Amino acid sequence: MRCLLVFPLMAFGLSACTDGPCPRGARPWRQHLSDVDEEGCVRLETARGLVREGPWRLRLQDGTSALGRYENNLRVGPWRRLHANGRDAAAGLYVDGAEEGPWTHWDSDGHRTEELA
Repeated sequence: MRCLLVFPLMAFGLSACTDGPCPRGARPWRQHLSDVDEEGCVRLETARGLVREGPWRLRLQDGTSALGRYENNLRVGPWRRLHANGRDAAAGLYVDGAEEGPWTHWDSDGHRTEELA
């Protein structure tokens, strides 16, 4: 994992770390809030501020997490949600920021519980 200071916004308690490569024009970024840690890639736009772009990971206080990609601040492509034990909780696709198509869900023991269309 590599970490570096990205923008002058570091005064707000942000640091920058990510495991994956960021798209051209984006930089690694990380934020810790009381109930969620977020890390991924962002680019700075004058009108909109920080824009999520590239690989992304969310970790909630209860140990669950989500992995996927953002394009222009919208979730896109395959996303996975994980139980606190690291097993898959759900998997499916996002298109233009909305869930689309079937999503498969598993319990914390890894048993498939349902597939929602």
